[in-house]
Amino acid sequence: MRLRHSIHSTMTTLVLICLIATAAAEKRPREWRTGKLLSADKKHWFSHSGSATTGHVDENGNLNASTSDSTWGHNTYAVAIDDGEYIYFCSRTLSFRWQHDPNFTENAEVKWAIEKRDVYIVDDTGREFKMELVKRRKKDNPEPSRP
Repeated sequence: MRLRHSIHSTMTTLVLICLIATAAAEKRPREWRTGKLLSADKKHWFSHSGSATTGHVDENGNLNASTSDSTWGHNTYAVAIDDGEYIYFCSRTLSFRWQHDPNFTENAEVKWAIEKRDVYIVDDTGREFKMELVKRRKKDNPEPSRP
């Protein structure tokens, strides 16, 4: 019984090591680009969900209750990045206190990378900020490619 358990544990460990090694080998570094941050907008909004009801029954059998809604604050960021040929529109909503707000400067050069539908932007403090690609628009008069 112990031998079977030992073999099972060893095989599981080997499979996990192979999976981790394969995932690490397939992950390639981001291809960073530079572009112009055309706009950076922040919208603060609230959502209401659920409710909490508290109350009691008094000695006469009357119910005294009160209900309050739960409220959460959110910040939605929307940015537009110009790479010379396309304008990329990105968005992200932050809903938790521990998520850091980005610091962007409009009309400044920005370092960014795109991977499928995810856009990674380096803000003014040097932190990466992950956003979702909402849409891509081809410019009418694209600038010549940068070397």
